[in-house]
Amino acid sequence: MSKARKGKAENVYTHVIVTGREISGRKLIKSNSIFANCDVPVYDLKFQKGNENTGISSALGRIQPDVLIYINEPKNEVVYDVDAALTAASQTNRNITKIAIPIERTKNMKWLTDLSIEVLKIIAQDRPLSLSHPTQSLNSSIYFSDDEINRKYCNANECKFLFPYNVVEQETQSNRHFISFIQLAQQLGRTVVLTNVGGSGISSLKNFSFDFYYDVDELSRKFPKVKFISQHKFQKWAEERYNKPDIIHVLLENSKANPNYTIRYDSPYFDKLLSEYRMDKYDLRLNNSATFKRINIGITAHNSKRGSENLELKKFLSVELESNAEVMLITHDVIRGSIFERLSPMPYARHITNAASKLAKKLKPYIAIHWRMEQGKTNLMPKCAKSLVTYIRNLSLTTGIENIYLATDYPLVNNGNNKTQSRTFSSIRENHHTAMKTLQSSFNVNTWVSTRALDYLQLYPIEGEHLKEELNGGGIQGIFDKLMLINADYFIAGPKGCCRFISTYTYTVMETRQELFEKNGTVKNIINRWEL
Repeated sequence: MSKARKGKAENVYTHVIVTGREISGRKLIKSNSIFANCDVPVYDLKFQKGNENTGISSALGRIQPDVLIYINEPKNEVVYDVDAALTAASQTNRNITKIAIPIERTKNMKWLTDLSIEVLKIIAQDRPLSLSHPTQSLNSSIYFSDDEINRKYCNANECKFLFPYNVVEQETQSNRHFISFIQLAQQLGRTVVLTNVGGSGISSLKNFSFDFYYDVDELSRKFPKVKFISQHKFQKWAEERYNKPDIIHVLLENSKANPNYTIRYDSPYFDKLLSEYRMDKYDLRLNNSATFKRINIGITAHNSKRGSENLELKKFLSVELESNAEVMLITHDVIRGSIFERLSPMPYARHITNAASKLAKKLKPYIAIHWRMEQGKTNLMPKCAKSLVTYIRNLSLTTGIENIYLATDYPLVNNGNNKTQSRTFSSIRENHHTAMKTLQSSFNVNTWVSTRALDYLQLYPIEGEHLKEELNGGGIQGIFDKLMLINADYFIAGPKGCCRFISTYTYTVMETRQELFEKNGTVKNIINRWEL
């Protein structure tokens, strides 16, 4: 709806523009004629998909309003293009005072249209800044303050979030990447959204809250200068906002061929954010005002073992990622290792560490085998199993240790579809089954399944189907296995040809065992590999 001048300020024409979608301009025109002394032109644009911006610009060009009052309904794609039309109008030196009304406050249009244009401009331009967030220009205004909502969720009049909505790779690597995002948020002064987890990953699409995998209290102690908010509360914040939050989108990527830090501005890809990542559920301002940056961070990101403080990169990102946008959506492509100095992994949730400690105490002393069959040669699997049996028998005779724990990506749960314990391992053959039968027929092999160590999860307030899906593939059991490997008296892994020989998962176990070995000698080795 717009207000246009004719002569003196008190003589005001009010025009109504309808989109032709969800509301009929024809009905408005008909009902308008019923009322005496009511002369309100109605423009029914009858939008077809894809021509909204053109239609709005054309209508504004025809009416040339001083004030535009419109319904701010984020899920209506027509509204997305109002800003673009106003920007186009401003480039022709037509200044229009913009007043956006949240759809749930539409009734307030009644009194707004009774005010003169001069009063509307004064309210829009000169009100105290504390009433709302700064807008792109002084002749823009949202009439309902978000300060109270921001204080509810951020304890401040302003909220600025960093939301790592999709962390690439499986848990051990994504654990490291998430720490890098926390370090970045600390630099930028942003609150970290604790993204959902599940299926051995961190993503806004997962079914479980962040604290299903990780200890949030310990994480807060690890980063005392950083504020955190759950994905659920972040979503509630966005839903409750009158003025929907604006965004900047950041993609960090490898640049091994070009180690110099470089920036590219991407064309917005809202279709991908909506269809693939379902970002529409967060009520964010996903329109053409958003900035999309693709940043090459250099070859320093490739050292998976050490990382580095990388002051040059920190300075570069601090400048390039400085933004007034309330939400920074951030993701990355495959980056091996930490972006900055590598810190210890995020601490795991107490319910997992308690379950692992309970079983480790029951089995002590025990030998832990890590057999990740992925990348092992299928034709060698039976031979690998026989060699492993020989090795474990000799180790058991030498040490007197009889209890054995097995961590593997082989499908321990009989789900009928040979689904493995790793999302990157999908090709199970008969030789894999033969190898596992050889091992299990030779020893009383303990696993997270045979010991029922994770049965307590059935009591958790989570949907049964989600839990079943989690335990039927790579998921929380990978974390549990990692803790069992770390605390074993002896840690045994496979030789080349029998397994995935090099992995971040194995290296993390070795690194933690090294610390335990040096600190108190509770473990007897760092790692040994059986011979083929």
